[in-house]
Amino acid sequence: MCLTTTMNIQNSPNNENEPKKLLKRYRVVAESLTVEGEKTEGDVWAENEESAKSIMLKSLIEKESGGVLLDSPLQMITAEEINLQPRTVTDIIDNIRYYIEAMRENEDIETLPNLLSQYAEDYFKEVNFNRKNARNLAIFGIDRAYRTITTLDPVDKYTRSFVAKVLSTLWKTIQNQNTNVFYIVDNTFDNDEKFNTMVEMFELMGFAVVTPYHKQECVVYEEVETQINGYMESSRMIMYVEKDDSVNYLDKIKELAKESDYLCMFRYKAVTNSQMELIESRYQF
Repeated sequence: MCLTTTMNIQNSPNNENEPKKLLKRYRVVAESLTVEGEKTEGDVWAENEESAKSIMLKSLIEKESGGVLLDSPLQMITAEEINLQPRTVTDIIDNIRYYIEAMRENEDIETLPNLLSQYAEDYFKEVNFNRKNARNLAIFGIDRAYRTITTLDPVDKYTRSFVAKVLSTLWKTIQNQNTNVFYIVDNTFDNDEKFNTMVEMFELMGFAVVTPYHKQECVVYEEVETQINGYMESSRMIMYVEKDDSVNYLDKIKELAKESDYLCMFRYKAVTNSQMELIESRYQF
């Protein structure tokens, strides 16, 4: 699996000579100039696609200076304009930050989430969306959503509205194809606030979130297993997550996943790393 990292490119217009309204926002994806199989992505404000690619190239060279170039740099970079109208349903996940920023700028928590939710509903009606499609979208969507949501700052009423109204629509549609997700996370956050925010966001998406804690105290594995089994009997989407240096029930949880009819995934890397493990279970598509 290709490793993808996120680059923070600080080139947003901030003076009168370069007004923001004259520029467009692009999501730029670039292959590493020095490491085969590695990609970097970031958002860039630019006049056009070529300008966006040039800005990314300059940032990449600064980041990877000293390495040996693998290929012609401009052939290894793509740029797509970001706007409020999705081109595909996956844009709803890819462009979370952009949509929430637009909501915040307009001080409107209703209009854009309603439009995007309707777009998603219409999209799934128009395409031949089957269980295989649901599986593919779930694999992409769950990890992409986790990696994006956990790095959002600030988390405010606009964030919560988007997650609850838009992302939940995707998971309801996936679930309608008899595809339930069991997402297992070996958490790497260094503070409880981020951990609690992540739990809240997944609950807003419609997931039953299971943790091995009760009132700051760790609970025994049997209690965790009872919770998970209960949610499975109710056909809920499930997320299991535990903090570093607390308990380690992950091996038992993964065994529980293997015996289920759920589509099961295990994330054990930092959010900047795109790698995750697909757990073989009794799920069929």
